[in-house]
Amino acid sequence: MYLAAIEATVRRDFAGAISSYEKIAQQASASEKSSAYLDLGRSYEKNENLEKAIESYTKAATGDPSSAGAYLRLAILLGRRQDLKAADEAFDKAETLYQAMSNLEGLTEVLYQRGTLLSKIRKLAEAKTQLEKALEISRSAKNQYQIVKTQLQLSSVYYAEGDTERAKAIALEAIELAQKYNIRNLGTNGLIDLGYTLISRGELNEAGKDFKQALDFAQADKARRTEARAKLALGTLNFQQGNLDEAISRLGEALAFYQPGGYRKETSITLLTMGRAHRNKGDYDIALKTFEQQLQLAQDLGDPAQLAASHLSIAILLGVYQERYGEALPHLDESFRIDESIGAKIGMASDQLYRGGALWQLGRYPEAEAALRQAFSIASQHEASYKEVLAWVHLTNSQIALSQRRFGEAKARAQEALDAAGTEIKDLALQAKYTMALAQAFSGSPQPGRKLCEEALANAKEGNSPRLISSALLALSEVLLLGNDPQGALANALQAQAIFERSGEQESEWRAWLIAARASQLSGNTSTMTEYASRADSLFTGLEQKWGVDAYKGYLRRTDIQSYRKDIAQILSRSK
Repeated sequence: MYLAAIEATVRRDFAGAISSYEKIAQQASASEKSSAYLDLGRSYEKNENLEKAIESYTKAATGDPSSAGAYLRLAILLGRRQDLKAADEAFDKAETLYQAMSNLEGLTEVLYQRGTLLSKIRKLAEAKTQLEKALEISRSAKNQYQIVKTQLQLSSVYYAEGDTERAKAIALEAIELAQKYNIRNLGTNGLIDLGYTLISRGELNEAGKDFKQALDFAQADKARRTEARAKLALGTLNFQQGNLDEAISRLGEALAFYQPGGYRKETSITLLTMGRAHRNKGDYDIALKTFEQQLQLAQDLGDPAQLAASHLSIAILLGVYQERYGEALPHLDESFRIDESIGAKIGMASDQLYRGGALWQLGRYPEAEAALRQAFSIASQHEASYKEVLAWVHLTNSQIALSQRRFGEAKARAQEALDAAGTEIKDLALQAKYTMALAQAFSGSPQPGRKLCEEALANAKEGNSPRLISSALLALSEVLLLGNDPQGALANALQAQAIFERSGEQESEWRAWLIAARASQLSGNTSTMTEYASRADSLFTGLEQKWGVDAYKGYLRRTDIQSYRKDIAQILSRSK
């Protein structure tokens, strides 16, 4: 049975391995039961059944109170479940037992795992203390494997603190050591971990270098699982950079390894990013089906982080891409509830950022501003420094100011967003450009605004995202209208309208028709003016049925919407 369990584990048939280990645990003598439950717990853990794994490790520790391994595995899983007090007690017990046995390898592992958990919950100073102790012991024991993995984890802590030079130095030393002692696969995975840390800080170009080097190493070593992980990382990076076709290609390669191999968690992560890439391309039906598949997989896994990410992705699809703001809010609330329960700070910041974005669109400004303040507060903490979230908060505040006709503030906030985005966060940068352009045009400077809008449109076309192209066209058409170029305004407004109609973005479509109507009015074409204004009016009033009465009433309270409604009414009254 033991050999059958090992064979099943190698084949990744964890259900078969669990079945064998359960039989072993039932038949084992009293002195052997603890070891059997420890093996059973590992199988449950590999199968992502954390509750059953914790139950098995608890039985192992109860049956043999001197089983340091049982307490260590228990501590790790309790930490993943965010039961921090119980995890700390289990770590203490494991550490005491390993010290009593003078087992330096076990003691180092306790310090390493404790440091890793502290790093995840952003207690960086405490994490560094634990990891430095682990590094000191592993060096004295000349355990190269533990030295390398501890250095890599310590490197990620320094990155999180903002000490990038120190982090790079430690990471490079670890990779060199891994190559020297023929444990390069560990170093390769460390490069990938390092790259993800860089992504969270908005340092995308540096992350790309690490991911590409990791892929080269994995392919040279024929390490297929690590190769798939590097491809997933590159897919994620390309998605962040707006290279959607390349992202989907890389993610598809990773999925081709993970899905048939039974790597359920990795499959879940890959599906999530792939759904986002399809969403950004405008393939909304494919995106929604992918998100729903991923949500079900996350529920089967009992993975709260992936559940939160699924709800957030669905919310962004509904609220940002399809302008169904009210429908997005319950998903955002659920995502925030989950992220708060597990202490996922970056998730909480993102949830509140998008809540703020949906709320202001519905005219709920005080609630939106409160959500954005919380997002900014979380993201600006020194030990977190979530650069991308901070940039998006600046942009959202700029959009709010623009909608309330506070043009000076809108320009200032858009510039802050543009500065924070740099050259790496492309979609944010182009949205900041056309938001600033609109603020300039409304302030009486349409020519500088036109140049910015044209730059934004060119950037959007490079990324081939229909939503970004259409929104840049809409902004350009309004800037041209304010600059007394009715023909240019009309042409761009009608291009934008066609894209909005295909994607079902009714709220943006009615505004495109209104700009077309105003452009026709300036040109003296009264027949098309009336036709376009009527279409704008019909789509506008249709939002009440699409969104519901409460959402529609809130929307009507917006300063900019009231102004646009007056424009429609004025045009239609003249045509009678």
